[in-house]
This record gives sequence, structure tokens and C-alpha cells, in this order.
Amino acid sequence: MSEFRQQSAAARLRAFRRIASQTISSDEGANAILAGSVLLLSCGFFAWVVSTAAKDPTFFERQLIAGMRSSNVDPITTGSTAAAPADETGPAIPVPAVVRNGEVDPSDYSIVALFESEAVVAAGDELWRVKVGSTLPGLGAVLAIETEAGGTGRVRTEKAVLSASR
Repeated sequence: MSEFRQQSAAARLRAFRRIASQTISSDEGANAILAGSVLLLSCGFFAWVVSTAAKDPTFFERQLIAGMRSSNVDPITTGSTAAAPADETGPAIPVPAVVRNGEVDPSDYSIVALFESEAVVAAGDELWRVKVGSTLPGLGAVLAIETEAGGTGRVRTEKAVLSASR
């Protein structure tokens, strides 16, 4: 220690510069090693993520859902219904059977509303929404629906022509 005190200031400065230059060069090597390690670990992590997602596509979704608190999840339980059998012959929606007092005559019908390709016709207390090709009791198949200006028009069927007037 006494030798250090005896050195001149210039000698001490030279010694400090020599030590500092060695430290700087070793820091550059450490930085290169650190950068290489980070690059290698990043590539390894990327490879793990890609291979995990390829093996199990829902892995990360399951991890996310497992980490959620149960209070944040909606408690409603959902499900599905069984498919209807293919040989079912009944109607999709139960409808009451219509019981009429007698046959419906063409003179019992009247047009309630006319649209471009549809009509609503009534007979007694029954209403039908019809298109070309529909079948009406007592009239047969609808052949044509003709609309005219002012809300008038005709519904042509196999057995009669119904006219609407204002």
C-alpha cells in the first residue's frame, strides 16, 4: 500500500486507464454473450409455442379459461336438444284441426288484402294467406294473383275468380 502512495499521479492514472480498458473489453464480450443467450431463449420459446399449438390447438384457450376467476363467468348452463327422428310424420307445430259445418262454396270467399304475389282471403271465420300454387278448400289451386292500382285486383283459382274492390 505504501508503494501505491509513492507512485506518481501520472503512473496511477496510467494504471487506472489500463484497468478500465480491460473492463470495457470484457463488458463487450459479456454483452455479446447476453445478446446471444436472449436470442437463443427467444427462438426456443417460439419453437415451443408453435409446437404446442400444433399438437393441441386449444391448449392456450384452456389455460386462459382455467386462470379465470369463477365469479367472472356467467353461471347460466346451456345445452342442446336432441334431433327429431327422421321418420316423424306429425306436423312440426301442433295445430288444431279445423272442423267446418259444411263444404266451403266459392261464393263464401272474399279478398281481405292483396300484395304483389300474395293474397289474404277469408271464408266465414277462417283466413288464408295464399300464393300462386296454394290450395283453398272449395276453390282448388290458386292460378294467378293480379293486383291493380288502388288496392283492387283478382285471385284466379281452378273453380272461380275472386275480385277485390274498394
